[in-house]
Amino acid sequence: MGQMFGVDVTLRIAGSADANPSYTFFTRYLLGYRPIVVITVIAACIFLFMLFKKKISYSNNILAFLLWIFIPLFVYDFSHVYYYWYIFPVYIPLLMLAGILIQKLYQYLENKKGLFCAIMLIPLLIVGIECRSTLNELDNLEISGFQNDIKAAMEQNPQLHQMDIYVEKTDNEYKDSYYWEQAGLLAAELSGDLYCKEGGVDAFSEVEGDALIIVDPEIYEENQQQLGNLEIVYQNEYLLLKK
Repeated sequence: MGQMFGVDVTLRIAGSADANPSYTFFTRYLLGYRPIVVITVIAACIFLFMLFKKKISYSNNILAFLLWIFIPLFVYDFSHVYYYWYIFPVYIPLLMLAGILIQKLYQYLENKKGLFCAIMLIPLLIVGIECRSTLNELDNLEISGFQNDIKAAMEQNPQLHQMDIYVEKTDNEYKDSYYWEQAGLLAAELSGDLYCKEGGVDAFSEVEGDALIIVDPEIYEENQQQLGNLEIVYQNEYLLLKK
């Protein structure tokens, strides 16, 4: 967790000023995403309407929601960070606030349910169309070769499920080569119910019983003395070995 925080937050914020001199990246990102714009406009219109009709008034809850939305937005805007997923926490209070305001409007139009449904129909259609586009994009989502290799290896070798597995590879982004990163750990647990152990080749070599290790070709070549005589049960971008 410390290494991820150091890479994802500290180093990226410190190194983003040159690459992204703008102070409005996240604001422009939100305004460029149609469902969020629709939800924001709806929430603002309902809020102003209900305020004018004196159906809502100032409260600490409303203030809390507004601070929850705008503080992260301003902090990341002024930090020069340009990783769009940093702003995802802002969506939660925005959606919650929109839901509360829609409920207030429903209560106000309780005797005019047809009008309420008509008002809600247009934004629902816009958001639905945009969400469909997002789902289509998920079909083409790129998955790392490491995750794909673990999944394929477990599909081809079901007898290896629930075994201890070690890892050592040179392309870890957040951790040292002999630690499991979260994406790989999730793939191992979901695809083979594997028990992910850390320590790499050295820890794997000390195990007396059966165990697995997944390595990249570079690590395999560097550790021929320890790995060269083991069974290769799967080979693609990475090699899965069993002892």
